[in-house]
Amino acid sequence: MAAASPLTDELKALIENYETLTHTSKETDYDFLKKGQSCIEIRNPLGGENLYLELENGWTLDFNDWNAHYDPTDEGYNDLLKDLRSFLDGNMYVVTVWSGEEWICSFSVNQPRINEEVARKEAREFLHTAGLDEFVKYIRKNGAKLLCSSWTSKGNREIRIRGSKAVQASRAAKNKNKGSKGGNRPTGGKPTGKKR
Repeated sequence: MAAASPLTDELKALIENYETLTHTSKETDYDFLKKGQSCIEIRNPLGGENLYLELENGWTLDFNDWNAHYDPTDEGYNDLLKDLRSFLDGNMYVVTVWSGEEWICSFSVNQPRINEEVARKEAREFLHTAGLDEFVKYIRKNGAKLLCSSWTSKGNREIRIRGSKAVQASRAAKNKNKGSKGGNRPTGGKPTGKKR
């Protein structure tokens, strides 16, 4: 069985080429750590978000608004190594779903490139699998933004999902500005047969 939480030789080898800082519970922002526990901050060489590896009863990997806990077992340890390697190699990115100022969820995607279609699909599947279908309905109504973050990219990519409220407001504004009563055809013209 893997050791419960220390920084193993394999973990050291994975992060040895990066600047790191070790934090303890004695620091103000790290008082959530218990006595004897530590958190290793892995500095992003591109100036993006840093990765955090908490050494506790198992391990926790944090990146942006996402985190995953790995049990102190061989399987948990191997999953941690795989995910950490994927982040550092640029083969995994994080999607954080926001609706207005409300955080909905965060999840990781095992792909090297941020892809809008994949991010949208994964968000729906993640919420459905987690039994959070009410958030899918909420997003359909109010809209959302998906913030995609990769360790190997300097910037985030934002994907907007327009909710039905926004679509209705946009249509109403267009109709008001055009002076049209119908909304499905240009003012003074014949119906086009196309919905907007």
